[in-house]
Amino acid sequence: MYSGLSEKGSPFLIAMNKDKELLASFLAHAKDENLCINHVRVVREGEVAASFDRIRPSRFPVWSISKGFASIAIGILRDEGLISLDERVLDIFPESAPKMYSDNLDKVTVKHLLTMTTGIEDETFFDSDEKRNSNIDLLNCFFKSRFSTPGTKWSYSSLSTYILSRIVAKRSGMDLCDYLKPRLFDKIGIKNPLWASCQAGYSYGGFGLNLSIDELSRYSELLSKMGEYDGLRIVSREYMEEATKKIADDSPMAIGDKKNFWGYGYGYQFIMNPIEGFRSDGMYGQFAIALPKINASISVMSLDDRTGRIGTLLYKDIVNNL
Repeated sequence: MYSGLSEKGSPFLIAMNKDKELLASFLAHAKDENLCINHVRVVREGEVAASFDRIRPSRFPVWSISKGFASIAIGILRDEGLISLDERVLDIFPESAPKMYSDNLDKVTVKHLLTMTTGIEDETFFDSDEKRNSNIDLLNCFFKSRFSTPGTKWSYSSLSTYILSRIVAKRSGMDLCDYLKPRLFDKIGIKNPLWASCQAGYSYGGFGLNLSIDELSRYSELLSKMGEYDGLRIVSREYMEEATKKIADDSPMAIGDKKNFWGYGYGYQFIMNPIEGFRSDGMYGQFAIALPKINASISVMSLDDRTGRIGTLLYKDIVNNL
């Protein structure tokens, strides 16, 4: 799909030149602040309008961008009639439910997992590799956690996305990554996807996916087309419209530089943009930004722990000017 610019009229060429100028401004400001930006792709009308590569493109972790893929898997699972978002998590895993558990656990649904509103209060092992890798049964860790009333408080939790991964495995009979291979990865040109897994062999869901910049750009394009890619419907538009509207208040993340692009709402593992559209993002400056109204997307891969600063410049110099 990105083999080169097709024959477009002058409005497209004008927009493309503008995109290149915006990208140049972003990169100049990033250089001034010694931010390590590895790759950028700006796609408009299905064509790469502007791009940058600091190093040769290769696969790198995209961190929490993985969450958007997990959300799409749940959407496809629902499209196939294998899940309802209102199902209780305990009903999906009755054999794993402990005899004693938090009073509010029996109220947690798939939708609460998607919107990060489970009310979980014990994020005990996703804080570090050592804690996470020392736990063999992560599903049991979730069930033994304390919960406040679901749906009343937003709390960012990669453990919630891991449970979504386990739900996909339970209902489909295959791991999340394997489930998405013929349904998503193959269709958008991501061959032999690599997704880190827990000790029990399940994809982490909330992180662990490795992509190249062009693979990430194709995912961003899928988002900007609301679940369609190159004429192929991957996940229903109905699901994507639900998933990409403000359902939960994510203002707790709007601190420091992140206040410039967080706090505008959270959907089904997707983050709302300040002006238009939505995105997936991840640690160390990873962004997959979808702008459906103007048929555009922006993908960024970085290696810098100042994600808030990268995002601030990205929205100031490019996103808000497209």
